[in-house]
Amino acid sequence: MDDGIAADRMEGAEKAEWAQLYKRFLKAVIYREKDLNLAIKQAEKCLEIIQRFQLQYYVLLLAENKDFEKAEQVTEALKKYIEEKDETMMWMYWYATGCIELSKGNLDASVADFEKLVEANPNFPNRFLLAKAYLASGRLAEAVAEFEKILSTYESNRAFNAIRAVKAYYLLGLAYEKSGWNKKAIEQYEEFLEIWKDADPGILEVEDAKERLAKLKGKA
Repeated sequence: MDDGIAADRMEGAEKAEWAQLYKRFLKAVIYREKDLNLAIKQAEKCLEIIQRFQLQYYVLLLAENKDFEKAEQVTEALKKYIEEKDETMMWMYWYATGCIELSKGNLDASVADFEKLVEANPNFPNRFLLAKAYLASGRLAEAVAEFEKILSTYESNRAFNAIRAVKAYYLLGLAYEKSGWNKKAIEQYEEFLEIWKDADPGILEVEDAKERLAKLKGKA
């Protein structure tokens, strides 16, 4: 992303909003895996370029960083804007509230919000959040069904959300394992680890998948 931003600058495109915007947003997505504070700073740079760009994702980062007061302030401002300007964008509000509830551990509330989100906008990242909330709340059959659905669908939103797309294999494996379907769980963990075989060290899902896979193979 830094190389791309530098190339934009050399080509005189550094002031082109969209040229900068998506690269900085993807930096936020990448930083989220290692440093939430850096991710938040990148998201704020995006908002400086275009107000309210991916504002719901900014709320997700704030909520994961346990800054609930600011997350809720931003969410209420977002809701007010949507109600005044464009109610077809209300899905962004459900995204934001669901992320806050999930980070607070209010699992039933997060599921309810994400179900409204998916009903309004059933794209890959939104279905991923719903599946993740189902899994966290112990609704395994629904989690399995949702993860299987998103992993059998290939579309631009899945490609753009590459990290979530990879983690979906791990989370489906977890859902299978918790359901007692160990063979299927092994297949998903192996797929996940093969795709992310060059992952940076210290990514929790990678380390957990390795441990779970070893245990499951030991039982087999």
